Amino acid sequence: MWDVLVEEARKPEPDYSQLELYASGDALALVEHGLVAEGDEGVIARGEPTFSPEVVSAEDTHVEIEDCMDSTSWLRENAESGELVEPSPETPVLRRVDAGVSFDGLSWRVSDLRIWEIGSCDG
Repeated sequence: MWDVLVEEARKPEPDYSQLELYASGDALALVEHGLVAEGDEGVIARGEPTFSPEVVSAEDTHVEIEDCMDSTSWLRENAESGELVEPSPETPVLRRVDAGVSFDGLSWRVSDLRIWEIGSCDG
């Protein structure tokens, strides 16, 4: 899911259809909303975040994952000018990410996603 999201965030007019292969329900709505909001502001992404996911619980059809996303190198730029919307961060930009991944009988997809505020994890 993240690979598709990162790639589509680089485009002024993202294609959301691939996200449906990797996300569903509230998680899909959240990531689509983020892409739409950035697009409405004329913002695209440069670079990419890094992840360090850990499984915290697993059942037959559902897995809970915790992560500390480092988005220090995932920058926002004006889609027309290519100028950064904000300066590059001087300190790491770390956010806790909680995800639920569910198996629907055919595939595993992120079904629940919460991205916490900056500074919510230690990396």
